[in-house]
Amino acid sequence: MTENFVTQSNLLRCFRTLGLFAGNQPAACCSVGKLLHLMVPVEHSFISYDITHKLDFLYRSQEFKERVMAVYMRNYQAIVVTKHSVYFEGEVQTFNEVSIEGTISSSLLFGDHLIISTESRLVIITIDTHEIYKKIPLPCESPTIFHPREYLNKITLTCENQLYLMNINTEKLLFTFKFPEKIVGIAQSPDVDIHAIALESGEIQIFNLKQNKKICSLINSHQPTALNFISGLPDDDLFLVVGCVNGFINIFSIKTGVIVGSLFHHTARVHTLITFPNELHFYSVGDDNAIRQYVIDPNSGSLIPALIRERCGHPMKPIYVKITGNNVITGSVDGSIRSSSLFNPMLTKEFSQKVSIKAKRMGVEQSTLKLNQVNCIDVNERYYLLRDTVVTTHNGKNLAVTWDIVKMRIGDNKMRSSIVDKRNPNKKFQHSSAPELEVQFNEICHTTYCCFSHCGNFVCIGNSQGLIDKFNVQSGEHKCIFNCHKMEITGLAVDSNNKYLISSSMDGKVLLWDFETGELIDTIVNILSGITHFSFNKKNNLCAVTTASNELMILDLTTRKIIRQTDMRGIASNIKLNTNGNFVFVSYTNGCLTVYDIITMKIVDVVRFSSAVISMDISADGRFFVCYLSKSFELQVYYLRDYFSNILLDAPSKPYYIKFYKSELSDSTNIKNYCYDDINVKMETETQEIRETTILLEATDNPIAKWINLPELDRLRKEMQIEQTRLNPVEIPFFIPINQHSDAIFKPLKADSKLLSNQPSLMESTLILHLTESNEAILTYLMSLNSSRIDLEIRNLSNNDYQHLNTFLKFLNDELNTSRNYDFIITITQVTLRTHIREMMKHLSKYYNELTNLKETIEKMWGPVDELFNEDFSLVAFLSGIKI
Repeated sequence: MTENFVTQSNLLRCFRTLGLFAGNQPAACCSVGKLLHLMVPVEHSFISYDITHKLDFLYRSQEFKERVMAVYMRNYQAIVVTKHSVYFEGEVQTFNEVSIEGTISSSLLFGDHLIISTESRLVIITIDTHEIYKKIPLPCESPTIFHPREYLNKITLTCENQLYLMNINTEKLLFTFKFPEKIVGIAQSPDVDIHAIALESGEIQIFNLKQNKKICSLINSHQPTALNFISGLPDDDLFLVVGCVNGFINIFSIKTGVIVGSLFHHTARVHTLITFPNELHFYSVGDDNAIRQYVIDPNSGSLIPALIRERCGHPMKPIYVKITGNNVITGSVDGSIRSSSLFNPMLTKEFSQKVSIKAKRMGVEQSTLKLNQVNCIDVNERYYLLRDTVVTTHNGKNLAVTWDIVKMRIGDNKMRSSIVDKRNPNKKFQHSSAPELEVQFNEICHTTYCCFSHCGNFVCIGNSQGLIDKFNVQSGEHKCIFNCHKMEITGLAVDSNNKYLISSSMDGKVLLWDFETGELIDTIVNILSGITHFSFNKKNNLCAVTTASNELMILDLTTRKIIRQTDMRGIASNIKLNTNGNFVFVSYTNGCLTVYDIITMKIVDVVRFSSAVISMDISADGRFFVCYLSKSFELQVYYLRDYFSNILLDAPSKPYYIKFYKSELSDSTNIKNYCYDDINVKMETETQEIRETTILLEATDNPIAKWINLPELDRLRKEMQIEQTRLNPVEIPFFIPINQHSDAIFKPLKADSKLLSNQPSLMESTLILHLTESNEAILTYLMSLNSSRIDLEIRNLSNNDYQHLNTFLKFLNDELNTSRNYDFIITITQVTLRTHIREMMKHLSKYYNELTNLKETIEKMWGPVDELFNEDFSLVAFLSGIKI
């Protein structure tokens, strides 16, 4: 198994993965109490779905060393089979590994035992003891196991064109059945002796094992990959559902021997079909990253199954991602565009390309009319819920396409880029929206980059010849051409005032244009090596580019100069500036992600992924970092730590490897759970100098460290609280000693004369004296204290007249309104309300006015800070709950 759910990165913290619903290994349906669970292997883990009533996502497991081949569930215990091991779930979601000699080819859950086939042996493992019960020699090499119902102690093994019937109790081979072709599937009918045997050529034989006799044959159009029977139909009919290698699902009637209908929802191999006795619904799982549920309704007048539910993502590998609001827009190799929710992994939907009717009218397949691979996506972030707020460009197409995020379909306008016709020099520029010229234009060049203007009314498109076109989004009208680059456009951006257009190209230039007229204003960069990657931040007009000579440059468009330049550690695969414009993320082809602090050009963070990051983006509020890896199907979503708190600006000596663990957030989990590092999800450290943990609070003179850990101190005080008796000596409240011995930290110190002479008394409070002074004096005094003294001063406020606490609440309200020292004041506010919550609720009338003012300030000006608090205490929730 992999490490726990941790990341040792300075900046990145795991949140969840999106977009992966099914893998390419067969799924299994298991009974868990009164529920039915669908266990689906996905790469190095598995996903559990509740299919009792609907198709609900339950959880995603941890990752295992090898790819998961099969998953079973017995008595609430998960059993995972990989290539060389079997894992049995133990306590607290841990797994016990049992190593298997040889390579596992197939497995089967058989009552209280798990049967595994290797190259030469059949291994039987007792589930309760996790011990190998028996090893049986095999009559063939690496067979596939199947257990016919009501065949006690008997299993069937299929290998090539032979089917073996074996008794595992006596370890004897009972009979061998031979077929003319390789067996690719087997299913048992309600009549226990009759089976459907699928052959490689597409023939399906209905065979009686007891009589060793073929009853009939069915001819399937493609090679079968999965099959099962459906019973409970009108007129005692029996259906055989057959999944094909091309994704088709054919329905055969055993009574008549003909095809009843076909289903075309899957686009790749269907490897699992799950049916239930006398039930008219079934499930299909395919290689196209999809799980679908179908139902047969005899009352509808047709026995063709209808699709009622599905969980699906991109059928082919996604390669581009863009965040908009709480959703992510992703593009795939097959040209499909999807929108997924960051907070609910089940909320995902594909944009319609409106090709089904056209394909039927032309008599061609839909895939021939769909768009090619996506190479760029941009979103109108200001008005992303309006019409045509997503634009994409595609390989091999000299056009850009807009998408409607509300109606989830392709837009009406296709904006075709201008070209330079090298075959006809007299026609230097051509621009046409005529569809008949599309093929001719695609042969000459294709679009490579696109971007929205800040207002969202215009789209700029760059192509492989170096031309840039500006279009009106609503009408599709061509406005102007930006013509100066000589090679492929690699980056485009418009500033926040719609005044300038910035472009980069493989010709080594970064140019500044007049956005309205298309005139060239200035050349910021002009080098021999090409500009490979480009990122622009509208807040501070900084631009980051990487070159083909492995250089990183930071450009200031206000001064039009290169302000930072450094050599990179390898070949960059992508680049991105964060929301605040103070960090630049550079990913490399070797899987490393390096983060630079722009001011000092110091490396802030270095992490290593399993493969290279091919696309990444950061949310507009700076909260999330998302990325796609070159060898992964799923979108990885991370928190950015600098959104919630200050971070260390020291990079580790070596890159840390990041993997996701089981503890991904469920749909109902609030984001506030992950705002602070808690004891269950903590950062691991190599040395104390590299990492600052949340468990050890240092008594330091660092001004930030004096107060940033106050919420943690409050939690630790509760955990370390000891019951006091009358015979115990008086103890000083929670105090952090200067020497940091593990025996001394966080333990109450017993009072003695020497100690009491140097430490503040319980009832002494210098803060009360400062409350009569100005707010500036109170703030200066608080920021001069260490964390333990601040905690003492706040707790002592209630030992005097309630007016002192009211005055302090007024001070906090005033400081919040001034928006100065925001992090410090909001932390002090949190600790104050936590400390005195019982007293305030008991004597609400005394604190009514100040709490009312504080509530209004939070709701009007500081509502978003509610997300910065832990789940067990929310400032806004508390102030709203006192019924003011």
